[in-house]
Amino acid sequence: TQPAVLAAGPGCTRRRRSAHVGFVIESAPPHPGLAASAFPWEGGAATRANMRSLRFQAPLLALIKDLDGGTVSWSRQGRTRIRYRLGGAAVGTARRALVELSRLGRAAGATELMTVATPTDRISLDGVSDGKWHAFLARQASADLRPNRTSLFSAHQMGTARAGAEPAGHPCDPYGRVRGDVGGTVVAGLYVADSSLFPAASGVNPMLTVMALAERTARAVLGD
Repeated sequence: TQPAVLAAGPGCTRRRRSAHVGFVIESAPPHPGLAASAFPWEGGAATRANMRSLRFQAPLLALIKDLDGGTVSWSRQGRTRIRYRLGGAAVGTARRALVELSRLGRAAGATELMTVATPTDRISLDGVSDGKWHAFLARQASADLRPNRTSLFSAHQMGTARAGAEPAGHPCDPYGRVRGDVGGTVVAGLYVADSSLFPAASGVNPMLTVMALAERTARAVLGD
């Protein structure tokens, strides 16, 4: 998975290593349903105001490479249980992203910035003083990234059914055939052909790689 932090340090150079691991900046065109799910709940009036002004908003997000991953298991009731928490270097990367997206928004001419967090952090840029601006950036640099504090979206889920030669650590064989046990026995007629086959998150949009994997798996289907 690649968590994307919504909202908006110094640049990383070859001479000086940075605590973050890099990110890709995107400007996503959200439809009302997606935007509504991202806004923190501040009451009915605030939510209506946010939605009414949606056509004037320009969402910015940072695509962060997942380094730690999560787990998918069965609960005692036989239901799927997904555990994921942002940690390690990804925390520093997300905070750095909030700072840089804020700077980008201001440079692009935004009149107001809002980080999609609980509580929401807003700043009006009309005549803002240097002191208030730097204080806002400082808050982003130490943003609270615990669960239910900052909006994170999982994009391009990867690696949940990794392909590989070793059955013990790879649910699929190199051609996308699903294994039924750690001994390597494949399930007849069951294949995976998407980014689930990735060994880990790529950190970039995976369309071309998914297309290549899909063709590879399709050839295996035909061959079988």
